[in-house]
Amino acid sequence: MEDELIVFRPDGSGWCEYQRPWYRVRTNFRWRLAGDALLHVKANLEVVTDEHASPPQREHAIDVDETVRVAITVGTRPLLEHPVRELSVELSFNLGAPFAFVAAEESALDA
Repeated sequence: MEDELIVFRPDGSGWCEYQRPWYRVRTNFRWRLAGDALLHVKANLEVVTDEHASPPQREHAIDVDETVRVAITVGTRPLLEHPVRELSVELSFNLGAPFAFVAAEESALDA
């Protein structure tokens, strides 16, 4: 009933979003590779959507500037019979679990 996704666009923009029914938190950031297996991220905005709140959407500025380790490995996912590539990145504003790759052909990290 809940999920988290992370998007790295080739132009250096991206976002991380935690989702569950009627509620989500999206953090917008800028990113760049900072060396071998290092990712530099600057997050500046968090948008919270809660359909049970009034107002249902609010946003506030945040100031996150960090360099973290990043790794692409092969792992398994529940209910899948084949290995999947995973992105592991422990940003201060995400849950820290590995992310399965989707649409890897669009990933600037997949070079």
